[in-house]
Amino acid sequence: MLKRLYIHNYKCLVNFEIHFDQDVSLFLGGNGSGKSTVFEVLKKIIDMVLEEKKNCHRI
Repeated sequence: MLKRLYIHNYKCLVNFEIHFDQDVSLFLGGNGSGKSTVFEVLKKIIDMVLEEKKNCHRI
């Protein structure tokens, strides 16, 4: 389970850190504040994990 996410210098996020300590996380912010960028990073992480799992099964 993902407990913490730290993003350093990706698009508009500079030294961004979020802790997922609760059962529900809420992303609030104005336009251009980086909400979609956080989800983009999370998707990239999920894709990398799934690709790694797929490659492990090939061995």
